[in-house]
Amino acid sequence: MLAIQLREHGMTYRQIGKKIRVGPQRASQIVKRACRKLREHKEGNHAVELNCRAANALSYHGINSSREAVKEAIESGVLNLKLRNYGRKTHKICCEYAGIPHHYEDKIMAEKEYQKYFSKKMLDYAANLIEAHFKRPAPLPFFDLHKNQ
Repeated sequence: MLAIQLREHGMTYRQIGKKIRVGPQRASQIVKRACRKLREHKEGNHAVELNCRAANALSYHGINSSREAVKEAIESGVLNLKLRNYGRKTHKICCEYAGIPHHYEDKIMAEKEYQKYFSKKMLDYAANLIEAHFKRPAPLPFFDLHKNQ
């Protein structure tokens, strides 16, 4: 809030940076972020916010970052996990932002259980094959000792 107050008093980003001991670029980022948060708080949108990764993913794919646009993109399938820079965590954040329930964690847990079951079945199958193969003792070689005499 100090940075916003200093900016409102007409100070440059360089002067603000010296005051709060950061560079002018960082001072600019701090002031802009604080202004955005203040504006969102006044609008009542402070419950869930997009993080940088989610905002960048939406921007990269040409999707507006409004809640309605994000909700429409998710429901229409435009936003899916096959897109670049859009993974499970980003999807979860976008769903929370748009007010849509996300169920990917349930699917992932189900897939892990399936893999665990499948792996156990494969190990049992391999163990049965090995056991069946080695159950019979190999025949011992028979040497007739009296034949050479």
